[in-house]
Amino acid sequence: MFKSILKLALLFLLFPTAAFGQIQSGKMSEIKELVMKSNDIQTVLYNYGSISTPGALADVKDFVWNGLGYMYEFGTMIAAEVVNNNGDTLHIVSDSFVSRREGDYNPDRTIKWGWLPESGYSNTDSFKIANSIDISSWYGPWSFWPGEYGNGVTVALNEAYYKMNDFTNAEFNYYPFVNDSTKRGLGVSAVVRVYQFGGGLKDAIIVKYFIKNESDKDLNKVYFGFFGDPHIGGVGDVKDDRVHILNNNIITLWDDDFIGRAGKHPGYLSFKLLETPGNKNLTSFHVMPWADHNNVPKNDSFTWGNFNDGIDTLAELYNNGGDNVISFGTGPFTLNKGETKIVKLAIFCSYNIQDVNEDAKYISLQHNWATMRSETGESGGDNNYKINLKSVPNIVNGEIEVTWNYMGNNSDAKVFLEYSNNKGDDWFPLAYSLDNNGSFVWNTEDVNDGMNYILRIVAYNEDNPKEYYYDISTRKFTVDNPDENAKPELTKKITFENTTVTSTPLKINWISEDADNAQLNVKLAYSFSKEGHFTEIISTAYTNGENSYDWDIKNIPNAKECYLKITISDGVSDSTLISEPFTINIFESQLSQSHVKSYRGNATPKIIIQTVDNTLLTKDEYGILFHVNDDEKTFDIKNVSRDEILISNQPVNEFVSTPEFDGMKVTIKDMGNDINNEKTKFVSNNSGTLDFKIEFPPVLGADKIKVDDDYLIAFNNFDTLSDGSWKYADTMETLLGRVLAPFSIWNIKDITLTSPEKEKATFILYEPYQAKQKNGRWDIGEVIILQPQGTTDPTTSYQISFNITNTTPGSGDSLFIITYNQIEDNDEFRFSLDSTVVDVKDINVNNNFELKQNYPNPFNPATTIEYSIPQTIVVVGSTHALTIVKLKVYDILGREVATLVNKKQKPGTYKIIFDASKLSSGIYFYRLSVGNFVKTNKMILIK
Repeated sequence: MFKSILKLALLFLLFPTAAFGQIQSGKMSEIKELVMKSNDIQTVLYNYGSISTPGALADVKDFVWNGLGYMYEFGTMIAAEVVNNNGDTLHIVSDSFVSRREGDYNPDRTIKWGWLPESGYSNTDSFKIANSIDISSWYGPWSFWPGEYGNGVTVALNEAYYKMNDFTNAEFNYYPFVNDSTKRGLGVSAVVRVYQFGGGLKDAIIVKYFIKNESDKDLNKVYFGFFGDPHIGGVGDVKDDRVHILNNNIITLWDDDFIGRAGKHPGYLSFKLLETPGNKNLTSFHVMPWADHNNVPKNDSFTWGNFNDGIDTLAELYNNGGDNVISFGTGPFTLNKGETKIVKLAIFCSYNIQDVNEDAKYISLQHNWATMRSETGESGGDNNYKINLKSVPNIVNGEIEVTWNYMGNNSDAKVFLEYSNNKGDDWFPLAYSLDNNGSFVWNTEDVNDGMNYILRIVAYNEDNPKEYYYDISTRKFTVDNPDENAKPELTKKITFENTTVTSTPLKINWISEDADNAQLNVKLAYSFSKEGHFTEIISTAYTNGENSYDWDIKNIPNAKECYLKITISDGVSDSTLISEPFTINIFESQLSQSHVKSYRGNATPKIIIQTVDNTLLTKDEYGILFHVNDDEKTFDIKNVSRDEILISNQPVNEFVSTPEFDGMKVTIKDMGNDINNEKTKFVSNNSGTLDFKIEFPPVLGADKIKVDDDYLIAFNNFDTLSDGSWKYADTMETLLGRVLAPFSIWNIKDITLTSPEKEKATFILYEPYQAKQKNGRWDIGEVIILQPQGTTDPTTSYQISFNITNTTPGSGDSLFIITYNQIEDNDEFRFSLDSTVVDVKDINVNNNFELKQNYPNPFNPATTIEYSIPQTIVVVGSTHALTIVKLKVYDILGREVATLVNKKQKPGTYKIIFDASKLSSGIYFYRLSVGNFVKTNKMILIK
């Protein structure tokens, strides 16, 4: 019983949706992507079976090698001959192409007929395909990577994993599931695994398809294949593409004049089937002109014909250059109900035609040996092919003889020999198909000098390379040829990569070696971006071997991503390694936002103040002054009390703090014009709730922009008349006409005490239900789309929707929608570690009248109001040293609700706390009157 439960649990972890319950149809909503770039190829994958995509960013989301893109799109197809219940013979094709030009869709083009991904194979909150190096992409129940070779086992630099099926393909009158007519197509699924290896496979990706007949019917004639649209030489360089088949099974493409985009030299793009059902290998191939729109996978009869017609080497484009597409595959084979068969494909790039053959040979062997280890002294495999690699001297040069002892019982076994120059991280071939009773002479002058060489030998069955045994050198050795300068070798031993560092010093470890035993200079540097400017930490000489340095990072800016670069040099050549990112977060305490007060402007950035050395802290006042120049935002930090600039021209970067100053570090995030979710609230007179959603971008709009406006939606009673219209409706004008609704929408950004009625918001409605479109009113379920205030074009901003099911807003209820305000030039903030503010306080003298924006705003229930009185005040032609200062608060109807100041005051700057705990939520105004000076500001109370 326990074994059965354990087996079921493991099945769920490896194939989560297949283990429990009935398999579901693929879904358009589950489509996800992944940019894989762990070796020398960078490409985008989609979990419906395609690589690259139409209109992808050139040379980025393409199949990219050496800076050039090689494919517009490449995807899988499966085809089978079936007989339906009427006795009709049908040829059904399911493809992976979401472009409606190539891919198959239902007549109204809303449902993809073909491969679509299943849910349960990646994180529901991530847009990425699950991959081994990004835990955030993993499906929730996974506690380890569900590797092909075992739970938690990874064999490549990166591995991607997803599952798809063709159950939505309802084009033909065929029902593969006896008791479920909703699942159509051929009733097949495919678990897909994509691998990026290093070493000799660094210019390739390996894709493995586990094709399963999930249906209730056998499939007696099945083809599996691919359709691709190459552009060798990069996007736009397609008119001279060439294609050929090498050795009857390698499809290779190249650029006829070998001149790609920007004059770059393109290499060869090749495809090789590594594993097929029944070992049929490549059985069909066709090359066709791209411009013919019949040459696409959605044309079932055309695609079936290509699969069924074998290999065509007579087509014009097979012998001439042109803009071509290719189709190839394997089959026919049977796929009985419940049966799984495997297709494995290598897609690789090479520098020249000779390399294509060598690369194909290497890949053909290596893909069978994915679980081989790389460490010295390792061995294993099938004892029928057991082999032992004899040791080589500690230091070698010139020609050396590599020998072995074959102990297997298969006398026909062949031997493959390869080397690593970096202790097993990467492997490169030396010799293929050697006799098992021979030896090999290796000219070490063909490789670079170095201290970290090891050898690996593999004895294998040439007819079935999955039968093999391998053995690795018991120790590393040095290649040191005379008259050759050895390049210094560098190994980083950094334990803090992909972690958060919270203490100092940070110990940096590395191994620096040189076969010539030269003295090496070591430079350590850091940067907050992998490509960015690196700041030097140290530069000094170290001896060969393992070394370390204690880096005091207390005064280094805190940063979400920091990179360490280690460079070693012998004076002739260098070696450099850059670490994976790590986070620096060194601090003793973090101050709340309440320590920071707005001094000038309306910006609402997030300002984080961290203390890093309490012995250096002061009670001085500090100012943060912002500068905006061509969208570049920087700031200075000044000790106002000492009139001293401490930080100059610091970029606004939410991920990097300032360096330490006076025992502190400051990090600033410009909140832009995003919705302030903390301040956006529904306020009900009846203590009710409202389920609402505010989204960006909206569903409508030519241009969609974020604005820094604030809004108030004031609700009426939701009663209706007999004809369904609103009993208590407000009339609002929109770009698309007049709208009646049980609420009014106000833009309260610039609302004033004297003219609140002039600020009704500019908006339009999105009416998804045809029966209720253009009826001149807002209906439940319709979406409000805000526009920049006063706009008369289709520019839109945020959209608002209500879910009015359990609770209906009542008369007097309000929804306050508050946005952040982006940083503007000369915005200023002040802070002090002694942040207590009490009653009215004379701080300093100011030469101008000022009434600053209250802070915080919106507030609940208290806020601070600051104002300044200059040295001299003119009142009706007279100069007075003292005069009456009045600071009063009014509601939106102009009624006075509080008097905060009404007395004579000296010149200076004052702060006062306004406590509104006895007032209701809403818009209020505070007015400062001093002689001829009168100014009114708006504030919002939200409880």
